[in-house]
Amino acid sequence: MAQTSAQDEFAKWAKLRRKHDKAISDLEKLNARLSASKSGFSTRFNSLVWIATTGAQFFLVWWYRREPVFYLPPGWFGPFTWFLSLPSAPSGSISGAVWQMACQRVVGMGERLVKDLMEPIPEQAEAVPKADSKAKTS
Repeated sequence: MAQTSAQDEFAKWAKLRRKHDKAISDLEKLNARLSASKSGFSTRFNSLVWIATTGAQFFLVWWYRREPVFYLPPGWFGPFTWFLSLPSAPSGSISGAVWQMACQRVVGMGERLVKDLMEPIPEQAEAVPKADSKAKTS
């Protein structure tokens, strides 16, 4: 199209321009469809990941809400044992919900510890300035 003069060969230039404009329009439509498809896939994939991870945790805690994970020895935490058995596990036991919160906390702390250990230590700048190359003699 750049080799065709708009003034000298107008009919040829106009035909090429229409063909070019149609190709650009088709490309924009294809980009819009591709973008919508990517967005839809991303939404479905993120939903699937959420269901497989967080949704499964919610379901397990709900399903086993009345079952204790384990029982505490009597008198260890006094009246606080009531809180540890929430939402509906027997008194004196650790419920699935409390156990899940404790596990998430430990995993999070472990993650931070590993990240801190893996973080590179910045090199310390030399505190002593370089000595002058010309030494004074007495």
